[in-house]
Amino acid sequence: MRHSTSPRESFTLVELLTVIAIIGILAAILIPVVGKVRENAQRASDLANIRSIGQAALVYAHEHNGSLPPTNLPAAAGTVGFIPTGTTATTTLYAYAAALALSGGLNNGAVWVSPADLVGTQGLATILDNARPRGFSSGTPAFDGATLSFQAFSGLRTSMGPNTPVVWTRGLAAATGDWDNDRQNSVYGSDGGHVFFLGGNVQFFDSLGPDDANGRLVAVNGNRTRQILTSAPVITGPSAWQTPRVLSSTGAGTGTGLAHNTPATGAP
Repeated sequence: MRHSTSPRESFTLVELLTVIAIIGILAAILIPVVGKVRENAQRASDLANIRSIGQAALVYAHEHNGSLPPTNLPAAAGTVGFIPTGTTATTTLYAYAAALALSGGLNNGAVWVSPADLVGTQGLATILDNARPRGFSSGTPAFDGATLSFQAFSGLRTSMGPNTPVVWTRGLAAATGDWDNDRQNSVYGSDGGHVFFLGGNVQFFDSLGPDDANGRLVAVNGNRTRQILTSAPVITGPSAWQTPRVLSSTGAGTGTGLAHNTPATGAP
């Protein structure tokens, strides 16, 4: 008696090519979506971090008669503490962060670095040394000298108004209100960055406006502006050194952005 056998089931070449094509189409659709989800998650993390920095600065101001970290903090954390002395602009971004750690309760160095930052120093721990609470931590990587993802104004006071920027994403250009296109200089390239204001709000901007007339910031004179430097006042006379100044970390690429110690240009 003969037993019939069915032919072995297998995919034909056409079927295999069809499956491969479908997988390719799905990958082309899903990969950008996954990338966008990750980018949104990174921006949400940055928003939370810059809000923490800004709120710590406001806590500092509450304890220092309305003054946020001033322009003349000691250049390095140490036993002298952070009481303003002298008549020159000496504040670094690290001293600013140390002041917030000491008087603002923010001793986590990691909040100063975006996970999306291609050149930022990842893996930072505490800012101040637990054994020497007025000195920088000796951990590796060290906070003092690290490349940080944010910039800040020193020398602000809460009386300067709620629309005054306090902290922003590194790489913002002075005149154009745009972030540098180079991801080595700007965390998100030309996509934009976050800005935290004295009023306590934080916002992501793709740019600060196409021109000053349509700027998204408010200058000291009350006009619209896209130039962040005009949003903080110039101090004149013997106290001119107290004019708010831009703080940036050592070695941080800013490209066309704002260099460390750039003074504000708003009307006196």
